[in-house]
Amino acid sequence: MKAILVIDVPDDYETKTAIAIVDVKNEKEEGVTAMCSLKPMPLKRETQVAWQGIGGMKVPTHEPSEYDKGWNDCVNFLEGEEYD
Repeated sequence: MKAILVIDVPDDYETKTAIAIVDVKNEKEEGVTAMCSLKPMPLKRETQVAWQGIGGMKVPTHEPSEYDKGWNDCVNFLEGEEYD
């Protein structure tokens, strides 16, 4: 089983050394302490698209694809922005 715990961490924290110590109960209702490494939240996505401009020049623009929109909805949900 997996669970997600969302916490605010300082901007200067390092993912290689950050851990969370969690007390949980197993199936036999015995207390178990687990050390879990913290992973950073996924970032929002925005696909870069190159449009054909005047004179054959390519103009880069940022246009979210349908995949990006779904990804960003998941990130918003995890952050609790739209679902508080």
